[in-house]
This record gives sequence, C-alpha cells and structure tokens, in this order.
Amino acid sequence: MLELVNIMFSSYLADRMGAAIQTAVVDLDGDGVGEIISRFVHSGSCDAAMQRCRTTISRFDRGRWNVVFDRHTNSFDNYEVGVRRPGTITVDGMDWTWRATLSTYQPTKDKRWADVVWQGVPPAQASAYASFFGEGAAKLATANQGVKLEYSTTPVSKANDLILLKMSGPSICGTETGCPIRMIKQTDGQWKPVLSSTTDSSASRVTTEREGKNDIAVETTKGFVVYGWNGSSYIVADRIESNRKE
Repeated sequence: MLELVNIMFSSYLADRMGAAIQTAVVDLDGDGVGEIISRFVHSGSCDAAMQRCRTTISRFDRGRWNVVFDRHTNSFDNYEVGVRRPGTITVDGMDWTWRATLSTYQPTKDKRWADVVWQGVPPAQASAYASFFGEGAAKLATANQGVKLEYSTTPVSKANDLILLKMSGPSICGTETGCPIRMIKQTDGQWKPVLSSTTDSSASRVTTEREGKNDIAVETTKGFVVYGWNGSSYIVADRIESNRKE
C-alpha cells in the first residue's frame, strides 16, 4: 500500500524529501476493495504547527486509482460505509458526500454555520446599493427587469458597520459563477466595498471572527469559499472544495 502511494504521488514527494506518510485502508463503498487514506507529514505538506497536513483518499475505479479527496486537514473524524457508492466522511467537523456524477467527494454546508437571511432592498435605496455592483447593474435594478436586490439581516460585525448585498436575476447570474454579492463597510460616514464575490446559492455566517467581524462562506459549484477580515477588506481565508477538475 505504501509503495502504491509513493508511486501515485512520486512528483509531489520528490520535492518533500523525508516526508512521513501515514496510511489507512477503509472500504468506504462496501465493494470489498478498500480506499486508501494518506496523510503527508512534512514542513511542505503541513502548517507551521505541523497539525494541518495534506490528506488524500484514493479509490480504485474503472481499472485505475483516482484521488477522490484532497485537502489539508487537522483530523479525519468519522466515516460511513455506503452501498455501491462511498459513504459520507466527516473531516474537521464537516461532512463530505459522494457526488456520483463527478466521481469525487464534495463538502456539505457546515452545521456550525448560520444561513444568511435576505430581505429586499427598499425601492428608494435600490439605486444607491446597486451602484456597488457597477453602473450597468444599477440601471437594471431600477428598470424593473426582473432583477432582485437584497441585503442580509444577519449580523456579521459587532460594530454594525457592514452590510452584505446580493443581486440576482436571469440577466445577472451565471450558470458557473452564480450571483454577485458585495460586502460594504461604513467608514467616516461613507459606504465602501470590502468584498466582491459570487455565490452559487446563498451565503453563511461562519463562527470564526477576526477583529469582531465574522468570516463569510459563499457556495460554489465545487463547495465553498470562506472569506475573512484582514483589517481593511475581506480576503480568501479558505477554499473548501472538491478536487474535481473543471
């Protein structure tokens, strides 16, 4: 088993001489052929504390071994044995389920996250808020073209100086990218954008806080992107996504 892992990840390991490889075999789909869980322990595979390390799951399917999970993790918490398909796994407290059409694991929303509650922006303020999405979006929002402009009523800042906005509609949202969202912050009496992103479905408030401001998770076609406050804006803090190739 260790020899197989060395062959599969030969290029990766070539740049990480002396890496320790921890392996386990678990039959996640109940077909009698175990899936290989590998954890790579090396300064080039882990965080500074050597706690969060690259972890993969390899599955034998259609005559070859394929990597169906690939993420830096702290812990592999639990797993279920599926029937003719891999069962759910729990990694760092988050469930990952099998996507048969993509032949890979994909994360489900963390139970510790709170769904953002959206409310329609009053017509009198639509133009002002829509301007944060661009001039064209502002015109669409006020032209009754089937565009919906919403703001979040879910608090994400102890200072109450943030507003999360979402715009949706056939002419606004994309099949792959989803619908645009903006986070705006009030500074010296003026609102300025501090996050520009998209969401495939909705957004969530994450329990993690930075300077009194919650992280925000947005859904993508592959999972989730988590944004965190860096003192002046929101930047990508983590990508929790399947390893499938586009």
